[in-house]
Amino acid sequence: MLERFIPSALLSFAVGVVCSFSLPRTIIFLIVALALLAFFLGEFSASRRMGKRQEQLLVDLKKFVEEGTHLPSCPDEVLDGIRGLFSALEKQLQEKTQKLSAAEQELELILSAIEDCVLLIDSEQNILLASDASGELLGWEREQLLGQHLYRVIRAAEVRKKMALAQEEGTRQQLEFQALDRCLKGQIMPITGNQYLIILADCTDQERLQQVRRDFASNVSHELRTPLTSIQGFVETLLDGAWQDPEACPHFLKVIKRETERMVRLVADLLDLSRLETRQLDRPIVPVDLVKVASRVVELVEKKAKDKNLDLRFNIADDFPLVMGDKDLLHQVLLNLLDNAIAYTETGFVELRARVEQQKARIEVRDSGPGIAPEDQERIFERFYRVDKARSRHAGGTGLGLAIARFSVERMGGTLSLDSKVGEGSTFWLELPVTSS
Repeated sequence: MLERFIPSALLSFAVGVVCSFSLPRTIIFLIVALALLAFFLGEFSASRRMGKRQEQLLVDLKKFVEEGTHLPSCPDEVLDGIRGLFSALEKQLQEKTQKLSAAEQELELILSAIEDCVLLIDSEQNILLASDASGELLGWEREQLLGQHLYRVIRAAEVRKKMALAQEEGTRQQLEFQALDRCLKGQIMPITGNQYLIILADCTDQERLQQVRRDFASNVSHELRTPLTSIQGFVETLLDGAWQDPEACPHFLKVIKRETERMVRLVADLLDLSRLETRQLDRPIVPVDLVKVASRVVELVEKKAKDKNLDLRFNIADDFPLVMGDKDLLHQVLLNLLDNAIAYTETGFVELRARVEQQKARIEVRDSGPGIAPEDQERIFERFYRVDKARSRHAGGTGLGLAIARFSVERMGGTLSLDSKVGEGSTFWLELPVTSS
């Protein structure tokens, strides 16, 4: 400011001198000319300095915007005020950048923690954001999903249809379709900015469970209806006068008794299965004498094997170590396996044997029966599944024995499976931990 004040003062002084003294005209013109020259030189110098400072300010501002550098100090009051404003703007920008970075980190954590498929798409159906689970569920890498068109990732016609409705009506749309052998359910939700949020969940297990429940109810109804229909028919026949026939009456009563016992076994098996599934039969796992339990089971089935002229073999050493389990559950499992082996073996042998492998007792029930086809082996432990339905019912089976056996072994901390070849017999085996002593 001082540079601009001095020329003005000189000009005012020159005018005052001219007015106060009587000087020759030449001198007066010279004084005025010198004063004007000093004034213009001062203005030019001040303007030049101001221009340089403005140019430097523009350079500093450009560096501040592009490189994030700090503005240098400036002695000029006006420029200092501008610098203060931009310094405050720089501080606010840094705070907002930090908040934005923190928000992005939180969003990444949320997207990585979500177990469902979450997609954010724009109005052109391009994917803007995706959760970590989206890649696994849709068969893509998460990084590859970003920027992809939705219909390239999900080709289901249901998604196209519901997406069009969401865009036209601006309302939430429910989704349910198949993708990569999975059942997916979810919804499309319109949000602000012509963007849409798609949430999908894998409901394959739920659908499979629902199907199992439906099949179970259907099978129970069928298993109960068959003996009840038989009993009803024979009772009506007896009421029509057959009870007076000395030959037919005892036969009909035996059939009614057999079918009644079959229903009792079915209900008992259903109750046992229900208790196992709901852990109502959970008991403490304790050391069990396998030799003693297996010997009692063999005694129970010995007559049945003898009636069919089968060679019933028992090969478990007397000093076999104790196994960890439950005595009653182990008894039931071995009885079921031996009873099935005898029922489905016409000639040859049925053997119960055991050995220790890697601190586990491997207990096997082996037979010389017809064997089981590979496609049946995968389902034989399912409830009500029978390889030979007619023969199983004739043998008095309920179709729940192997399902109960597997649940029982799993409750004892073991595994149950089988090895079989058609025409070469079957071997059902279970493994249980043995005691250290």
